[in-house]
Amino acid sequence: MITPTPFHRIRPLAEYYAAPLPQLTGKVMMLSARVDKHLKKMSPVWE
Repeated sequence: MITPTPFHRIRPLAEYYAAPLPQLTGKVMMLSARVDKHLKKMSPVWE
């Protein structure tokens, strides 16, 4: 008998890795911009 427990672990992994690379790259760029904006607010000198 196969227990459902392994399938509950596999589904989130499959959904996580289903995102295409361009989508992940876009999300990283968006988050990087937010971090840069926040750091500029925190520090008067930011290069």
